[in-house]
Formats: sequence, structure tokens, C-alpha cells
Amino acid sequence: MDSVDGVAGTTTGSDVAALMLQIVTSTLAQSLLLAYVVLMSVLLLNTLIASMNDTYSSITSQAETRWRLEQARIIRSLEYELDWEVRKDENHMYWTAINGKACV
Repeated sequence: MDSVDGVAGTTTGSDVAALMLQIVTSTLAQSLLLAYVVLMSVLLLNTLIASMNDTYSSITSQAETRWRLEQARIIRSLEYELDWEVRKDENHMYWTAINGKACV
């Protein structure tokens, strides 16, 4: 028996097979689309995290360099403010006296 009598008319076995194939194909397409959307979301989030980590590392390294440069500028300005005799005195090699107190 190749045909099924329905309310709307007669449906053949090939029509049922085509309908089942369409349902399976539609479900498979929806599943693949959902998997693609989830995978791309995870990959984009991972890329964003990696980019932020790289930016943070770059800023941290620049901050360290700038801090050392500013420290060197301060030391240089303090040394140039001292008299030559005080600078070459070994007792004042690592500190200087300001208002009678030793300052590092």
C-alpha cells in the first residue's frame, strides 16, 4: 500500500519520505547553525580576552619603563643641585642632607 488517505487528500509514500527528509534537514541545519553561533561566540570572547591581556601587559611594561625613567630624572636633578664637593664625598654617596636630615 503506497498511499495514505488523509483529510486533505491522498498522500503517497514518496511524499511522506520527502516530508521526513525535509524535517531532518531542517533540524540538522538548525543544529549546525546553533553550534556555529555558540562556537563563534566562544572564539570571539577568547580573542577579546587575549587582546585585553596583551594590552594590559604592554601598559604594565611601559609603566615600569616610565617609572624607572622618572626615578632617574629625579636622581639626576638631585645630584645636580648638590655642590661638587658634597657629590664627591663618599659619606653622601647614597643620600643627601636636607634641613639637617638625611634623605634617600
